[in-house]
Amino acid sequence: MPDITMCLNKGCKKAKKCYRFMVEPDEYQSYSHFDYKEDCKYYMPLEVGMTKYNAIMSKIIKKGKPVAETLIEMLDEAGKYKIKDQ
Repeated sequence: MPDITMCLNKGCKKAKKCYRFMVEPDEYQSYSHFDYKEDCKYYMPLEVGMTKYNAIMSKIIKKGKPVAETLIEMLDEAGKYKIKDQ
């Protein structure tokens, strides 16, 4: 469930390493065909998306719920951050 404008530019050399291109779209998703050059100002490394994901998971763990409830909440949240097969 990315809250970003996703990229549709399949010709970009960095597409397979870009969160905007690789993340699974939401049901209602905004898209753009960003121009790519040597330095795309819209490039978002996959690690940026994963950093956000890890921060969300840490918050869930810090709530101090029982293990089973924590795991269920984490699995529900993980389902929102699917990454396309590379």
